[in-house]
Amino acid sequence: MRCNRCGEVVCTRVEKAYEMEAEYESTGEAGTDEYEVPRPVGYLLHKDLLGTQCQNLMHVTMHFDAHRDIIHREVEGGELVEAADCE
Repeated sequence: MRCNRCGEVVCTRVEKAYEMEAEYESTGEAGTDEYEVPRPVGYLLHKDLLGTQCQNLMHVTMHFDAHRDIIHREVEGGELVEAADCE
């Protein structure tokens, strides 16, 4: 991400196995014949980033589908940049 205040590029990565919160859709009540083991219908990621040049905290929220493809993103305090900008 690039900070809106100072322009610093802060690089990070997402550990999909640990940082993404699964979202479930209810499919029935437990203990009934109609109950199924819940499967994720999507995932949610919240990440906060802070650079070293200023105290501007950047927030990222991303929504993913069941295949972990990005379907929506919200960014506050900065802008997303390409991974090539982090080299």
